[in-house]
Amino acid sequence: MKENKPVINPCFWMVGLLNRLVEGKLGGVLAWYTKKHTDQCEKCGPALKALLALRDGLKKACGEEAVGLSDDRWARIQAACDHAEGA
Repeated sequence: MKENKPVINPCFWMVGLLNRLVEGKLGGVLAWYTKKHTDQCEKCGPALKALLALRDGLKKACGEEAVGLSDDRWARIQAACDHAEGA
């Protein structure tokens, strides 16, 4: 019998915030909001725990610090999202 593994399925607007929080690249009000949201959300709470476990497992397997996206890359992603949304 195949074991059902949990699916990382957070609220669609929280995906980027959760990823940045796990990478340690989120601070201030956005970090506070993200943590408060995950404390109360039945989708994002488990997603955050799964992402943290994945990050820790990868760090252990690689024997080194995981590398996240650079601030410049995040700025380009944000600019592309703003452009796509017509901002």
